[in-house]
Amino acid sequence: MMSPESAAPAQLIEQFAQMRFEGAAVYIVMMIVALIICFEGYRLYRLALLVIGFVTGYTQITVILGYFINLTDSRQILLIRVVAGLICAIASAAVVKVGVFLAVYSFVKESLATGIAMYVLTLLGKEDQIPPFLLPLVVNILGLAAAYVIAKLTTKFLQPVIIVLTAAVGGFCVVNLFLTVLPVLLGTDTFSPPPSSMIWTFARLGFTVVGILVQKFGKKS
Repeated sequence: MMSPESAAPAQLIEQFAQMRFEGAAVYIVMMIVALIICFEGYRLYRLALLVIGFVTGYTQITVILGYFINLTDSRQILLIRVVAGLICAIASAAVVKVGVFLAVYSFVKESLATGIAMYVLTLLGKEDQIPPFLLPLVVNILGLAAAYVIAKLTTKFLQPVIIVLTAAVGGFCVVNLFLTVLPVLLGTDTFSPPPSSMIWTFARLGFTVVGILVQKFGKKS
């Protein structure tokens, strides 16, 4: 049986390895970082790409490895996440195209591609007929294709690409994190409007638009 002193670090490792945090503090800190990226992304774009690169590596590496091996040990998972995050963070800050590629891939894969693919399949009446492996495959292909195209555009259109990308990533993350922390603050998983409501979609788009306007016109460097 673990003593309270040894149980606390193990519990902390488990939370960060599985990305399930107790309390609201971690989520609020992440919301603040997301707001900074949303409204100051271009002015701090190297730092923004570093942060987004770390998060991308941290979150996506276990998804990729999950296709090949079954990871169960929290210490191993956390170590793998941190190493992948640091590699992606350094690469993203050092080479802008790499940072844009990783940011677009993660954003499209997590926020857009799944919804778009399911919407198309629903229109076709095929949502119950697809093999389990097909949707993740389509989502990854869409993410990689979008990432490649937009990364190429940074050569001629660096400022607009960075502004739109950081505003979108930051704006969507702010709302997503708010929806994650709200049940913690309220002490219940049921609240109105529910997370699936279009109101939250409009909130994400609203933050994105405001972030673009603030970055473009709010401050002159």
